[in-house]
Amino acid sequence: MFCALSYVEHSKSLAPSFLLNAYLFLSLLFDAVMLRTLWLTPFNIAIRNLFTASFIMKGIILLLESKAKREYFSSSDKQRSLEETSGLYRQGFFWWLNTIIIYGFRHILKPDDLFEVNENMSAEVLDSKSWKAWNKCEFGLKYLTKCLYYR
Repeated sequence: MFCALSYVEHSKSLAPSFLLNAYLFLSLLFDAVMLRTLWLTPFNIAIRNLFTASFIMKGIILLLESKAKREYFSSSDKQRSLEETSGLYRQGFFWWLNTIIIYGFRHILKPDDLFEVNENMSAEVLDSKSWKAWNKCEFGLKYLTKCLYYR
């Protein structure tokens, strides 16, 4: 099941799989606790070695799953922003901003140096959404206050 989900996620998504990375991270965290206990108790050495090998393999799979796919993109997809193509860890720690920050430290940033904004965050889309929300509100001071602060 894991291999099938990994294949589908890598073929259909620009970013590494959020679901697989979260599962592997939590699973690795819980396995580390169990592995520590196995190493501290006088259990069978074969079981301990088997769990150690399983832990190492799961760590390797986690590293491979979280690797960015940007170098394998076609030329049209390479124009996408780093935020869109970043996985769970890069987005969680805002690691995708480092390239822009380093480039801005060495050069003066121009609008062409920045990545394009995601289509869902473009001014046209947000403008139409905000006008739709505004038109749903009933006018008048008390209704306007209710619309702005309670919705």
